[in-house]
Amino acid sequence: MKKSVVRRVLKYIKPYKGLLALAILSAIISVSLTLYIPVLTGNAIDNIIDKGNVNFENVLQIIIYIAVGVAGVAIFQWTMTYFTNVISYKTVRDLRRDVFCKFNDVPLSYIDTHSHGDLISRVINDVDAVGDGLSQMFLQLFSGIVTILGTMVFMFIIDWRIALAVIILTPLSLFVAAFIGKMTHNRFARQQQLQGDISSYVEEYVGNQRIVKAFSYEDRAFENFEKYNQELYTVGFKAQFAGALANPSTRFVNATVYAAVGIFGAITAIAGTLSVGQLSCFLTYANQYTKPFNEVTGVLTQLQTAIAAAGRVFDVLDAEDEPKDKPDSIKVENCKGNVKIENVNFSYVKDKPLITNFSLDVKSGSHIAIVGPTGCGKTTFINLLMRFYDTDSGKISVDGV
Repeated sequence: MKKSVVRRVLKYIKPYKGLLALAILSAIISVSLTLYIPVLTGNAIDNIIDKGNVNFENVLQIIIYIAVGVAGVAIFQWTMTYFTNVISYKTVRDLRRDVFCKFNDVPLSYIDTHSHGDLISRVINDVDAVGDGLSQMFLQLFSGIVTILGTMVFMFIIDWRIALAVIILTPLSLFVAAFIGKMTHNRFARQQQLQGDISSYVEEYVGNQRIVKAFSYEDRAFENFEKYNQELYTVGFKAQFAGALANPSTRFVNATVYAAVGIFGAITAIAGTLSVGQLSCFLTYANQYTKPFNEVTGVLTQLQTAIAAAGRVFDVLDAEDEPKDKPDSIKVENCKGNVKIENVNFSYVKDKPLITNFSLDVKSGSHIAIVGPTGCGKTTFINLLMRFYDTDSGKISVDGV
């Protein structure tokens, strides 16, 4: 389910692959400069040989290079953020437009059998949640992948043994993040559903305020609202709490990896196979290597919400369209208005009959009043006459057609 939802979201991104390429290029340049700065810092440390023995000329030159690198990182991080935001907003625009257009294609029965407030929530709240998730995913994904690959290369160049230890230990954080993500998905899906239910209830309550006041229904309406609100609070709290476990859990694993690198690197430096500057550089890389995992798990809550919201949006887009008229359907040029209804049966719910064996013959020019108590089928009869619904059996004809 989650994989299919993500694939469908990615299809909406496909038209903007040019912007995507620019965002990836910005991420590569930004991360490359970020990874080069620790090398410069390590070189600067190695030029501080002893008390009173510092190569100031080399250190000053390195500081200038670091300043240029920091400026480059800032510029390309900004361009990456700009391009990813443009992609996210354009994708959300297209998705919201498609959902709104879908409302014109589905049969009236779909609109009638779904809460209007919930449908509104899917167009507004759920699509917004998808946009927020996309922004976070792009920002963390692009820089994260490049950072992981780049730090691996640099670490293997400095000392392959320590690099191997980092790579072997790091998957523990991935395992923790995947376990928590699987545990929280259903809770976030339920949270989005409840938000739709509350939107539906509020929309109905506000739209029928005259009836509420006429029947002094305020207290009961508030009690019903409080039930929804309390359930949303409970589900939302559990979802957020479970999602919040991911980041500190992975940080703990990554901190353990960092400590192991520090100990192993110190022993290697004492043995003389690693300089102090290289050790400083390696510790920085070990921290940067685990940082993308921390960042992804930090926005895991938002990503889970986005996936759940996208599933609700695609539920609307997957609804069956209203059947189109057949190519050989009859076009009535001159309608006189003779309406004949013969043995019509219809029900909204199959096991609850509403209109049974109804017949009526209305000649052109006649005035017919349809009267009866609430729920007897007056509006349903008009819906059938307009063919907003099809009959279960029997037929309705106009001028014999």
